[in-house]
Amino acid sequence: MKINIGEYQITTDTLQFVVNKKTTIKKSRFTKAENIGKEVFKPIAYCTAFESALKFIPQDVLRCNDEILVISEKLEQIKGIIKEIPQPIKIEVEKIVYRDKKNEGEEID
Repeated sequence: MKINIGEYQITTDTLQFVVNKKTTIKKSRFTKAENIGKEVFKPIAYCTAFESALKFIPQDVLRCNDEILVISEKLEQIKGIIKEIPQPIKIEVEKIVYRDKKNEGEEID
C-alpha cells in the first residue's frame, strides 16, 4: 500500500508503516551522474500504527520549516489529503493491524 500525502508517502509491509519524504538526489562522491536531480522517497519514520504515521507528518512539517506561512499551507494541504483517504482503507488497515497483533499474541487495545 502506498498513500501519497504532499511531499510525504506512507508505505507498509507486514510489520510496520513507513513514512517516506520526497528528496532530490544531490551530487556526491558516490552518486551516479544520471541520478543527480532525481526525486526519490527516503524513509524518515517507522510506525507501528497507521494513525501514528498520519500524526508524524504534521510534526515533521513543524520541525523542518521556519516560516509560519509555509507551515500553515503545508498543514492545510496535509489535512485535506488525509480527509480524502477513503474510510474503507482506514478500516481495512485497522483490521490488518488487529489480525497481526492477535496472531503474534500481543495485547490488543
